[in-house]
Amino acid sequence: MKQLNTPYFYILFTYPNKESFTSLQQIFAQLQYTKSLTDKINFPEDDEDESKDREIIIPFVDWNNYLAPSAKQWFTNTFDFQSEEGKVYLRLRDLTSVAIRSYNTFFIPPGNWSLESVIESILACEYTLVALEQLETTKGVLYYDPWGAPFGGVESLWQLIWAFDCQLVYDFYLGGVPSAKESTWNYDLAKQLVEQNRGLSN
Repeated sequence: MKQLNTPYFYILFTYPNKESFTSLQQIFAQLQYTKSLTDKINFPEDDEDESKDREIIIPFVDWNNYLAPSAKQWFTNTFDFQSEEGKVYLRLRDLTSVAIRSYNTFFIPPGNWSLESVIESILACEYTLVALEQLETTKGVLYYDPWGAPFGGVESLWQLIWAFDCQLVYDFYLGGVPSAKESTWNYDLAKQLVEQNRGLSN
């Protein structure tokens, strides 16, 4: 694929209709603003004398107000960590070594990321949200600018775009078409291991 002539990292995507794209632009704009405030708090610049004596207040945002119908539906298909299955998942994770649970797809929770997880991850990542623009009919681009490496990854941005019924076409950082890793979570096996007080072994 021919790459865009831009100094920024970017994600190309297609969108199904104007409503989805407009809603995605609106939540992106709010994320852009909120992230600019949180970044000033979490990563203060020593030479910014003006900000030293100024309290930065981050207003409450009800992110649900920015969701298109497709996004509301997307975020209903998430894993409930408060359920019995969720408690088994957390217990098994505690019983399993970090070396195994960090790479094994068994520990990818089934379903989509929750809205809260997507927002928190984007706000925590070390990059600047630059712009989200239309390139042509039904095609858009999200620009972001990493501060260095590592910067926290881009999967939360993928999840945000997917939630608005968009299809990812190309990710500059990945160098290809993004796809989510499939979960191999097995509740019955997990229950057996927890009952035996054992973690996953491979």
